[in-house]
Amino acid sequence: GGGVEEEEKGFIEANNLRMMDENEILEHAWSKGLGKGVLIDVLLWLEIARQGASNEHVVSKWLTHAASAKPQDMHATCVLIDTLLLQETQGGTPILAPADLQAALDENLVDLISTDSPLLLQDLNQLLQAHGLSTV
Repeated sequence: GGGVEEEEKGFIEANNLRMMDENEILEHAWSKGLGKGVLIDVLLWLEIARQGASNEHVVSKWLTHAASAKPQDMHATCVLIDTLLLQETQGGTPILAPADLQAALDENLVDLISTDSPLLLQDLNQLLQAHGLSTV
């Protein structure tokens, strides 16, 4: 055998990623599950498609969208954020800094989540604790 290693690829072409907004890339992650391919898509999307939105803004949009989603999608959103907190760029900086997550959790968002989806709040607090951040 030639032993050619198959390169890890995402599911979505770069051109199509550019057209997607925060909610669309999140729904893509929900529908496909959080495997390597989806992670590649999300990382590429963060790199090329977010149109200058800060990490804080992206996370805020994701959590807002997740607040009205199914429980498994709420959970998947927290898993995705967790994964991004643990991933590093080539330069060794975290893709998502804990400070970005904390900044996203402004009063309005926390109110929305605690009112609409206690399940998401629970997941989110576990995530915050795991990264040594104060819970909401």
